[in-house]
Amino acid sequence: MTAAEIFREAARAGVAVTVDGDGLVLTASSPPASDLLALLSKHKADIVAFLHRSEEWSEDDWQAAFDERAAIMEYDGGLARSAAETAALEEVGERRSTGHLGDG
Repeated sequence: MTAAEIFREAARAGVAVTVDGDGLVLTASSPPASDLLALLSKHKADIVAFLHRSEEWSEDDWQAAFDERAAIMEYDGGLARSAAETAALEEVGERRSTGHLGDG
């Protein structure tokens, strides 16, 4: 399992995973399942590296990527603004969750 897959699995379980130096910080409304904790612990170094890579972009960078994708989908793709924003959110969210910072 890759760090990105584990990160997404944690998110699906309602666990936000962030990095603090070389450590992981977990935020959840209830204690995470023991199997998820074991998975996070086993792959901690890979997850920390993955999260550090995704920090290369600031929140402003991610907002600009979202705005650009939504505009392209609206004006070039002919989508209604709300549909373009929904599609852009899915695309940029996927890029962010996988640490894929480049185009495409």
